[in-house]
Amino acid sequence: MHDMQVLLLCVAGIGALCFGLVPMGLHFKVAQRKREMEHLERMKALELGRPFPAQERNLTRSMACRIAFSIGAGVPVGVFGCAWLASETVGYHEPIWIAAGMVGLGGVICGTILAGTMFTATTATSTSQSSDSFTDGKPLIEEDAYDVVSARG
Repeated sequence: MHDMQVLLLCVAGIGALCFGLVPMGLHFKVAQRKREMEHLERMKALELGRPFPAQERNLTRSMACRIAFSIGAGVPVGVFGCAWLASETVGYHEPIWIAAGMVGLGGVICGTILAGTMFTATTATSTSQSSDSFTDGKPLIEEDAYDVVSARG
């Protein structure tokens, strides 16, 4: 029976290598190539005097929203699930539930702070965008910036 366990352990290790590490390595290689292409795109935009694509800004906002939600909702659900499991295993103990309540409350508070910070940063970005020298990819130029009368002769 001991040889069978060693064989199963070897098969599991090879399976983890084939189905875990190789795809993970390929994923990181593709992600690096994507970052290189985005860098080239940004550099070309700088050369041409164009603003960066707005898609990155929206992606960052959605990721921040997901993180804030997962901390604000996921932490309390996880901690109370662990407290319930501990109570089922060892019986009811009040300190388990007090600690779970404190950690859960901390998760809700931190998620709320992150969400509030994200929304104030979004508001500040949208108000500062209107005062930038670019609007819809075109530079703003004052009407009397060029002296066209003297150019006509």
